[in-house]
Amino acid sequence: MQTSQQNDQQKFTENKQAFSVIAGFTNVIGAIDCTHIPIKSPANNEETYVNRKDILHMINVRAVCDANMCFLYIVAKWPGSTHDSFI
Repeated sequence: MQTSQQNDQQKFTENKQAFSVIAGFTNVIGAIDCTHIPIKSPANNEETYVNRKDILHMINVRAVCDANMCFLYIVAKWPGSTHDSFI
C-alpha cells in the first residue's frame, strides 16, 4: 500500500510528464493564475472590494491547475483591490 507522500510524488511526476508532453515545459507541476470574480457590494469595507480599475466589486482568486485542468489549490479571500503580485 502506498503512503500519502508516495501518492503525492507520483502525482507530481505525472504532472511533470503531462506538462512536458503538452507544451514542452519541464519540471512543471501546476499552472497558477489569478482572476477577479464579481460579487454583490458588501455592507462593510465596500471600497476595498472595488477592483483596481474601479469597475465592479470583486474578489481576487488565486488558483493552481494540473495538466488536466483540474484545480489543485484555490484561495478566494482577497478583496478586488488587492494586486495579483501581493497574492
